[in-house]
Amino acid sequence: MSSILSRWTGWKDFLLAQGHVSIILFVAYIGNNFPKSYHRNENHNPDMFWFVCGIMTVVALATLKHKESDPKRGVQLLSRAQTEEWKGWMQFAFIMYHYYRMYSAYNEIRVFVSAYIW
Repeated sequence: MSSILSRWTGWKDFLLAQGHVSIILFVAYIGNNFPKSYHRNENHNPDMFWFVCGIMTVVALATLKHKESDPKRGVQLLSRAQTEEWKGWMQFAFIMYHYYRMYSAYNEIRVFVSAYIW
């Protein structure tokens, strides 16, 4: 018990922590009770889905970097950086699939999810 009391630095830290919790709870309350601007099923927009995916592809190609491989190891087919990059792309596709209700891409998204989990 004395170790807990020795770390107590006063009311200032206590009130600051309570303020942080209050702000987090307030943001959660606003997010939970915010009036909806549209019904969930009205957001089906395949054109916007493909447009956003195209924009992201252009941005990815524009920021492509070539990293020289270690001569001792040779060419690595699936390096850690490459698999992490693919995981990010799969997450992006999964979020866009759900946001734009892109039901025609269901099979591709299921393959992404299976590959990500496995």
